[in-house]
Amino acid sequence: MCNLAAFAQKTTNGAKPIARKLLLPQAYFASTNFSGGVVRKDTLSKMLRKGISVRDSAGNAYRVHGFEFGYAERGWFDDSAANPILVVDYLTEYCLGDTLSGGITSSIYDRMKPGDTLFINRVSVYKNTNRKGEAVAEDDIILSKGIKCVIAK
Repeated sequence: MCNLAAFAQKTTNGAKPIARKLLLPQAYFASTNFSGGVVRKDTLSKMLRKGISVRDSAGNAYRVHGFEFGYAERGWFDDSAANPILVVDYLTEYCLGDTLSGGITSSIYDRMKPGDTLFINRVSVYKNTNRKGEAVAEDDIILSKGIKCVIAK
């Protein structure tokens, strides 16, 4: 048995076995190819309203289970000595599905301003997109790459 296991690991031509890279699917805004970077506020608002989509490098689409929405809002505040300091206020929420939850959509479009940063992290997608309406096991969900946007003027 031991010899059989050792034989199974050898290659026929003496070359080393090739390690395969695990390529994670990438999240995008709606049906665009935008996966992060600097973006204008009005363009970002339009893309956020349409939700996110996930595709791999071969173009295969994945159904989104949920994602973590993060928003870093920069603002000037006064410290205890009345000196202005730049402070970042963070907002995070987990959203089910491919669109923002109602709590965030009620205020985020009014709060966005240049210099703020938006994060779409921990995007979980279904491995098999053909299964709809079935119970989903934990093994059927994988994570994809997220999105990071900095709002420009």
